[in-house]
Amino acid sequence: MSQQDEQKVNYTLGVKVLASLVALGIVTGGPVLVAAFVIIYIRIVELLWQVAH
Repeated sequence: MSQQDEQKVNYTLGVKVLASLVALGIVTGGPVLVAAFVIIYIRIVELLWQVAH
């Protein structure tokens, strides 16, 4: 598996995780939760991006 393929897999997985967290937030009616998850997710992506480069 090339590094590009690996990044694609990570990205796809990240999108699925984010989508499920947002769906969970909507179902539980917690916009605050959704906001918190999105902020945490962005931080994780930034950290991973820094590690990768």
